[in-house]
Amino acid sequence: MKRSKLVAAMLCLASLQLMGCVVRPRRVVYVEAAPAPAPVAMVESEQPVVDEEVDEEVVPTSDVPADQVESPGRPPSSTHVWINGRWAWTGHAWVWRHGRWAHRPASKSWVPGHWERHRTHWVWRAGHWR
Repeated sequence: MKRSKLVAAMLCLASLQLMGCVVRPRRVVYVEAAPAPAPVAMVESEQPVVDEEVDEEVVPTSDVPADQVESPGRPPSSTHVWINGRWAWTGHAWVWRHGRWAHRPASKSWVPGHWERHRTHWVWRAGHWR
């Protein structure tokens, strides 16, 4: 009886070892990549370009800080110009508004905005196309 239990135990161990040796072939699945989204079309408008900047008068508690130096990199196209960033008064502090690329209307050039100091306040003269 002991012998039959020993044989049965050895057969079980042998079968467990053989189960670990089964090698299944690797299944490789090739998935086709989704097509790239269509590029956004840039449409030139007949309407004049209106800049977001407007003249404003502020009475800050400190002078306008010196302009920050920005590195705009390469323009998106040959018809874009860099519009420098500027300081804006929030009512409590000066904050820097980063520059941006803008599409240049045909035969126009950008006149940058600037701050003018008056007796008790500062006036922002907005940039514009000329």
